[in-house]
Amino acid sequence: MSNVSSARNDWFSTPIWHFLIDNHQVLNQTLLEEIYQEQQRNPAGEQLSNSLGWHSAVNLHKRESF
Repeated sequence: MSNVSSARNDWFSTPIWHFLIDNHQVLNQTLLEEIYQEQQRNPAGEQLSNSLGWHSAVNLHKRESF
């Protein structure tokens, strides 16, 4: 990757990394499609802290598509 910069913010107990990614629009569209497909496969989602919302499975980061 060219022109990559990153930063880390510690919010709660979960670090959140920020990256600048070339052609991020294509990646974002791909990820949105994967998320919508996941929501169709599991419409109920995980019942965690998501009041009136939808929460994906907690293992998406282990999947090849993500």
